[in-house]
Amino acid sequence: MALVLFFFRALRGTAFSLSLSRGYLGGIFVFREIFVLVLLGVVLFGVFGSSYFDVVHVLDSEIHFTGAIVFFCVALLILFISFWSQTVFKKYLVFDRVFSLGFDNFPLYIKSLTRSVALLLFVCIFLAHATGMSHAFIKSIFFSQDLMSVRLSNRYSSSTPGHVVMVIKFSYVFLCLLISFFRESFSGKLEKFFYFVLVVYAATLPGDKAPIVQVLILIFVCYIVLRRVSPVKILFVGGVSTLFVFLLVYILVTVQYPDISTEGFFWYLLNRLGVGQIQGVYEQFSLELRDWRYMLVEVPFSGLFVDPPNYSKDLMLNTLGRDQEFSEVGVMNSFFIGQAYAIGGLPFVFVSPLLVAFNYCLINFFVILFLVRLFGFSRSHAQLLGVIFCSSVVMFTGDLNGLLLGKKIFIIAFYFVLVFLVFRFFRFSLPLKKGGAG
Repeated sequence: MALVLFFFRALRGTAFSLSLSRGYLGGIFVFREIFVLVLLGVVLFGVFGSSYFDVVHVLDSEIHFTGAIVFFCVALLILFISFWSQTVFKKYLVFDRVFSLGFDNFPLYIKSLTRSVALLLFVCIFLAHATGMSHAFIKSIFFSQDLMSVRLSNRYSSSTPGHVVMVIKFSYVFLCLLISFFRESFSGKLEKFFYFVLVVYAATLPGDKAPIVQVLILIFVCYIVLRRVSPVKILFVGGVSTLFVFLLVYILVTVQYPDISTEGFFWYLLNRLGVGQIQGVYEQFSLELRDWRYMLVEVPFSGLFVDPPNYSKDLMLNTLGRDQEFSEVGVMNSFFIGQAYAIGGLPFVFVSPLLVAFNYCLINFFVILFLVRLFGFSRSHAQLLGVIFCSSVVMFTGDLNGLLLGKKIFIIAFYFVLVFLVFRFFRFSLPLKKGGAG
């Protein structure tokens, strides 16, 4: 509870805040990741111990020590995000004194931008299928193939370039935000329906369950902001939406595990959604993988010259993936301090929130800048949608995720340059000046 209050106090007035009075929910995914995906798991481990969960190396004697480190590093992360937002990056990460989303003031050429993102997404989906990727859920449901096998085949057996997969993920998130927030700018229902189908198809393409849930949350957040919903109605709509998401997750899980029982589904949620995003930290602090070369993957363009070891994959192979081949297992989720511990021990664990917060703010700053300068978004629109976009595609869980040495900023910049080129293709005969929905 102290950290919740600290989150609201430290980030107040920044683009990462949550404020119903302003009608601003830009920090919703940051809040969700910190308090639901990370700290909820810490609390569950602290209350139940390790015996209730599917763990390998985690010892009850170390649980509270590891949990205390996670709590402290989360506090540091919030503190440094607040610090960088209000100093180095305050131009775009701090609100104007008068904040207004201006729902009747659409960004520059919003229709052309939406069509550009949709076209880019459609082309990348076509390329993914052409290079061996299958739609995991369709193949599993209609052709009775194991979902996990299809997912691993998509990842390791297809020849789909990683950048194509990345553009698909970025595009369905961006497209979902555009059609949800600026839906009044589209007069044709058929066009909006096509975009929605494209988003759902892209989100479910790899076979992961989280993306489709993420899409529903994005739509829900845009609905709340647009309607300026009262807190009481938010609780009601949120409760109904949570029930719907719960049923959706149950359906998706039964696709992957057809024989799962109701009790088994409960334990699945507890293991995967409760502690699954933080389990890697506990495994790492007990296993103590150590290799400074795990830092090499964080160096921009390092993949062109070296083939560094994969921390998340090594962690999985030494825990739940023991006695399996490299291509037979996925990766283990973790908070970024797990990889920091593997690189430089405890000292580097406490330094990593400073660096991660800086790079995270840097990415958000440039995304907001791109939306304002390249696509004519108002500052307020860009702050809201830019931060939601970034927090949807750049995570603190998994590993350091390109947030240590600035690698992620190049990937994000590449994506928006790509969108801009397609956008200019649509608008090549018109100057970039202030205008209507376009």
